[in-house]
Amino acid sequence: MSGKTRKQQNNQLDESKIEVWLKNRPDFFMRYPDCLSSMELPDDSGPAISLHQYQVRVLRDEKEQLTQKLGVLVKNVKTNHKIHSDLLGLAGNMIQLAKTNAKISEYLLLIKQNFALFDVKLLEKADDPDHFKQLKSVIGKRDSACDNKPDEDLRKMLFGGDASKVLSIAIVPVKQGKNCRAYLVLASDDEERFKPGMGGEFLKLLAQLVSRLLTDAKV
Repeated sequence: MSGKTRKQQNNQLDESKIEVWLKNRPDFFMRYPDCLSSMELPDDSGPAISLHQYQVRVLRDEKEQLTQKLGVLVKNVKTNHKIHSDLLGLAGNMIQLAKTNAKISEYLLLIKQNFALFDVKLLEKADDPDHFKQLKSVIGKRDSACDNKPDEDLRKMLFGGDASKVLSIAIVPVKQGKNCRAYLVLASDDEERFKPGMGGEFLKLLAQLVSRLLTDAKV
């Protein structure tokens, strides 16, 4: 190692120690204000700026970042509120439908209409073990899977002649206890409706409703 390289490393080490030392003494410049008189900070736009100007800029940037984060939080709260509101409305409609001694197919039609979907299917393990196995390989151990570019063979398996009309799908396991009894498949003719990573909370709650139906409703 050359002497120049060793000297550069020593300078970097010294500067890092100074940084830690100053961070542990935030009142240092208040106690020694004269030290600020010779300090200059670079500015991307040209001339050097004062420490005070730099601090104002940092605070402004932090405020903008906090405002953006707050906006995301508010948006999430509104989204979650709508999800719970929609599911509450669906649950109410299901209760009314239950009074008619409805079949599972009628509940699926209700879900389709309530959320303006292209189609809704429920594949139970006992009724269709082969298709159930294929869906299991798609979703793995995830709580749900959304895809706006679904595999063509998968669409044909699920929707037959209507496969080309399905542009996005959501698949969610319907469990009873720890065991998966069926897969609920939501299909949309809108490519933006179900994208990867979307709808986790909504799909989980919807699956819980369907799980209860499998216990109480007729086939």
